[in-house]
Amino acid sequence: MSAQQYDLVLEGGRVMDPETGVDAVRNVGIRDGKMIRISPEALSGRHVVLFCSDGVGQELCELIANPPKPANGHYGHS
Repeated sequence: MSAQQYDLVLEGGRVMDPETGVDAVRNVGIRDGKMIRISPEALSGRHVVLFCSDGVGQELCELIANPPKPANGHYGHS
């Protein structure tokens, strides 16, 4: 199966589905506003939202979500 590209990936979020009994950390692939895939495996997307669970790696997730700005206010070459 070739890797699919999703519009949005929700990575590492807790998924709860009473119908199937799933209550676990999963990745969710969304395309055209619809959930297409829920998987424990990594998914590829144009946009990725990283979720952090209960403080494990919380500092890293905060750093990824809110990267510090360089002193000159620009990323890349000035």
